[in-house]
Amino acid sequence: MSIPRYTLPEMKDLWSEQRKYQGWLDVELALLRARVKLGQLEPGVYESIAQHASFSVERVEAIDTEINHDLISLVQTVQESLTAAGYGEYSREVHKGITSFDTEDPALMLRLGESARIILAALDRLYVELLNLAHKHKTTMMIARTHGQYAEPDSFGRLCLVFADQQHNNLMRLRSCIDEELIWAKFSGAIGNYAGLDPELERLVLEELGLMPVDVSTQIVQRDHHASYLNVLAVIASTIEQLARTLWEMSRSDVGEVREPFGKKQKGSSAMAHKKNPIMLERMIGMAKMVRAKSQTLMEVISTPECRDISQSCVEREVYPDATSYTHYMIVKMTNIVRGLEVSQGKMKENLERTLGVWASQQIRIALIDAGVSYEEAYRFMQERCFAATQDGKHLNQCLDASSIQLNGQHIDIINLLGGWAVRVERFFDAWEYTKDGIEAIFERFPTSTPSGG
Repeated sequence: MSIPRYTLPEMKDLWSEQRKYQGWLDVELALLRARVKLGQLEPGVYESIAQHASFSVERVEAIDTEINHDLISLVQTVQESLTAAGYGEYSREVHKGITSFDTEDPALMLRLGESARIILAALDRLYVELLNLAHKHKTTMMIARTHGQYAEPDSFGRLCLVFADQQHNNLMRLRSCIDEELIWAKFSGAIGNYAGLDPELERLVLEELGLMPVDVSTQIVQRDHHASYLNVLAVIASTIEQLARTLWEMSRSDVGEVREPFGKKQKGSSAMAHKKNPIMLERMIGMAKMVRAKSQTLMEVISTPECRDISQSCVEREVYPDATSYTHYMIVKMTNIVRGLEVSQGKMKENLERTLGVWASQQIRIALIDAGVSYEEAYRFMQERCFAATQDGKHLNQCLDASSIQLNGQHIDIINLLGGWAVRVERFFDAWEYTKDGIEAIFERFPTSTPSGG
């Protein structure tokens, strides 16, 4: 079972032993209802079984300790309950003519589908919170970084849209997976060829459960469907990791642009009382690796030989609860981080100013090229001026003063070439003016309100 620290109540309940055995019993009862429809079982027999069939986890586990087969242990427990209720003659109808995974595979697919819907609802809330944060900081200017170096100005809101868009993509992927992958099951016997079974029985049982029969199976439904789901979870976890990594970098002491929520009584370090460690962001980064590992592990058991061995069983007992629980936990906790994120607009402005205007190098270089300067000459000139600004601690516009550049064999004053100092400052060093058209266009692609359902 997944680590309790990283498992929220919905998933804890879903992957409990009680829910597992109840799911198996629900499939067994669906089989009996289908047999009634086919005239293979009297309605009164079904009603008596449905009313009195019961189990306790403790009794199932006690039997399993002796026989080492949990499905048969459940069947025996249910049969005991019928006998105790005075309907022992009906106990032979339970699990009649089918194999373990005729019961277990449909029940598993139903639980996977439920886990996906829990995750989908949480993911939608994260998407909404990211949209809210983006719109709130649409015009909050900051310096973007590539390769860890100052790049060009951006708005923090636009950066948030990058992560909101990822979650929108995740919503679409997960919905597609629910509709196309988490719907398949089988009720076709020990090797999948319906020996001793009517294919119509399979259709009726799975119809009762809201599932679809695969066209062909072995003893189990092939695990490519299941692996597709866990791969989607791995992608979701990875996108949350990217968001966490970005916010972590922005929360470093020397950057200080954002900070994850920090409780009034929370402590950051056992030794250094001044610290506010971003432990939740770091937890997201670590947990993404765990989810990807679970996905990869399930990929390893797609290749069950011939009609099946049991090597996939022990893997699945761990990876499904773990991958779904950890992904759900990550989404919920990241939603809380985004909702309570402390954003320092002042620090973002300070860091933008700390660049000394070197971010304007590209548009000034293009202006020089448009004025007739060669590509290479313009590039080298701007590179030298920007490096000088950084080294001398002067704003780039100061480093451009009294500078000249070669044009048509003559040295031309940069100030005159670019239209005068005042024009240059307004034209080249206004971060919002430089970026606003593109940012506005990007925001028009996204909802202006807080949607539900992505």
